[in-house]
Amino acid sequence: MELLYAGYHECGPGWSMKSHSHMHHEMIVVVRGGLRVELCGRTLRATAGDVLLYPAKEAHREFVDSFDELAAFFIGFSSVWNSGPLQLKDARNRMEQLFEWLYAERDSYCDGIDRWNISMLNLVLEEHARLSETDASNLVEEARRHIRRNIDQPLSLDALAQHAALSKFHFLREYQRLCGLTPMADVRRMRLQRARNHILSTSDPLKTIAAKVGLVSENHLSRLLKETFGMGARQMRNGK
Repeated sequence: MELLYAGYHECGPGWSMKSHSHMHHEMIVVVRGGLRVELCGRTLRATAGDVLLYPAKEAHREFVDSFDELAAFFIGFSSVWNSGPLQLKDARNRMEQLFEWLYAERDSYCDGIDRWNISMLNLVLEEHARLSETDASNLVEEARRHIRRNIDQPLSLDALAQHAALSKFHFLREYQRLCGLTPMADVRRMRLQRARNHILSTSDPLKTIAAKVGLVSENHLSRLLKETFGMGARQMRNGK
């Protein structure tokens, strides 16, 4: 683990930086104003108190709206780290304080400064993990709302992670930890539950129901119904 740099940036309306990536992680704490970032297929808007994470090798483009301004601390670091949410709220300003300390000591060359930097970086990552835990409580609920709204559409792990503004690895790990299912297993469960409700409450043919719940064919739906519920659509409708 190594702290590579610590900085502070101020800019006015309309500032932008073209898409780029780093071989290391970068983290931003917005102090004032707002910043928009195109990252991992989404456009995030961060305001004062938000923490942004740019994982290593992930391309991102930053810009400030024409009516806004920006003041932010930032650090770059190399670490064998599993990453985390792309955006968090630093409600108690602890991350801002840590970044400010790192920035204040950026040019220090006293004995022990490297150890101090590593200790401070560890505190940053621990606080980021703590904020992630606080934020995780709504992760499954929001993901399931999104799945229900788009149950008839193709849904992938990448797309769900992008919607949650998380790296794919972190989203998968947290989702499974919180509800005991992988995201895609939960998608299948919700599709089949919706299909079962349609079967019991309508006379729609299986082909129509399959399309309504985002499955590729009636044969695929029929096979999954038998695997999951032990019976097909006809048996369900006959109450057997």
